[in-house]
Amino acid sequence: MTMTDDQKTIAQEVCEAQKTVDERFSGSNAAYMIAREADRRDDGTAGPQKHLVPPPSAPPFTSSRAELLFALLSYIAAYCYIDFFSRFTNACTVRAVWTARLLLLLVAVFIIVSAEYLNRKRSDGMLRAEDENAADTGFPTIAETVPETDPSAADESIFKTEPSETAKRPAGTDHREHLVWLTCFLLCLLGFYLHFSSYILMPPVSPDEYLVFETWREGVWNGTQTLLFIHIFAVWWVISRSGVLAEGRSGHLLPLDALNGFFVLPFGNFFLRIRTWLWGIREARRGKKALLSAFSWHIAAAALVCLALFLTVLKLLGSADLRFDRLLSGLREILRFEPDPELVSRVLFSLPVGAWLWGLIGGSLRRPHEKTETQRISVLRALTGLRGIPTGFWIAVVGLFSLAYAVFYVLQASYLFGAFAGRLPEGFIVSQYAREGFFELCRVITVNFALLWLVTRMTRAGESDSLTLKVLCLVLLAESALFAVVALSKLVLYISIFGFTPLRLQSSWLVCTLLAGCALWAWSLLTGNPAFRKWMIFGAVSLSLLCLY
Repeated sequence: MTMTDDQKTIAQEVCEAQKTVDERFSGSNAAYMIAREADRRDDGTAGPQKHLVPPPSAPPFTSSRAELLFALLSYIAAYCYIDFFSRFTNACTVRAVWTARLLLLLVAVFIIVSAEYLNRKRSDGMLRAEDENAADTGFPTIAETVPETDPSAADESIFKTEPSETAKRPAGTDHREHLVWLTCFLLCLLGFYLHFSSYILMPPVSPDEYLVFETWREGVWNGTQTLLFIHIFAVWWVISRSGVLAEGRSGHLLPLDALNGFFVLPFGNFFLRIRTWLWGIREARRGKKALLSAFSWHIAAAALVCLALFLTVLKLLGSADLRFDRLLSGLREILRFEPDPELVSRVLFSLPVGAWLWGLIGGSLRRPHEKTETQRISVLRALTGLRGIPTGFWIAVVGLFSLAYAVFYVLQASYLFGAFAGRLPEGFIVSQYAREGFFELCRVITVNFALLWLVTRMTRAGESDSLTLKVLCLVLLAESALFAVVALSKLVLYISIFGFTPLRLQSSWLVCTLLAGCALWAWSLLTGNPAFRKWMIFGAVSLSLLCLY
């Protein structure tokens, strides 16, 4: 959101990452050092190195007992999730409502406990993961590098080199941000519990059961919206807690983080759960090798033969005595298993859900920092490649938008600012005045945000600090903020007469969020500090608090 020169920032980040790669490999791999010395020119400078050593083979998959335990528990959590949705959509009794609430709580507890515990284990160095094994045994795979004395070439070489797994995280990493998203997740969960209840009852059907007439108490957000927020905040907390956000914290790479959190990580690790419990089986066989070797398969065969003889005896005794036959018939009824079609369908649906869930949690833990870092630098480099439009073009465009808004304000002053004085334009009623043009003004603000994003991302490198362009952007933000204030004044007039409703509270939240965006963007332009993350947190926290109303 700033008007700073992103190209310089990216070049510095690329140089730092390249330096980390060289330090990592030169300090830990003797083969790399020997190859570098052998490839030096006569004048002592480092020449281009090509195919120094072959890439290492992929390390064997390893896990831990904690991962294995939570991977197996994910089957239960996924079933509870499917069962919850079934009861939530068809809840008609008090028992069904409370069962659904309990099932959702179990799923939430599993997500929080598993992600938090495994991340703590990893931070303590107790979790054996693939990226740690690769860091211990990895060799550099360099197709082509350039002399280290050429800083301008570092921007090119880093994209031709496998970055080190110990590459540093972005400088702005915030290790406490995940607490914000956890708080939002819990607030939305609490809001769901407050509104999903059986507070209106019909006469009892039986002494211990009641029919529920309505299961959702009216609030700012309905049940579907609240569940959507719960899912979003749960995913965002997991990727934030696991440290796989592209910039180390939330920021303007929000689309990339959302793509990773909802698609790349879960589906990219869709079969991680199977690999984890297969590893557990191999470990169990290894640990019990002596016991298995001592176990005689002749004993197992003899036991099967004895079991067959025992069943034959029971059948003969049943034929000889009628009462004993009735006893056996009752035992067969007890042991008879008839699968419930609904139960089977829930189990089948829970399998892909559990695979997605563990793919998110386990995949976030196992994602090497090098992948996140390479992805981040690639996206930033692509954004830098957009810079090519001269400042004069953007001055003309932003000036045209600002002039159009100024003319609009002059022509519609009495109509727009009537709500501040508490009077209505002639021929309007309160509801008509409040609704007319409200969402259009909000859309105008979002269009202005899109325009400013294009200006800050596509202005030619070295020209983004133009004072004229910055002033025009501030004017455009001031006009956008005025649009938000006008929309809010019309809404306040409406609420003061008719009171609150869920839709009016949602509209108030939208306008306040847009107004905060205008203020934070202006602050970013004046100070040069990024403000998108602050805007994200403001919108998320305020939305979560409204779930409680």
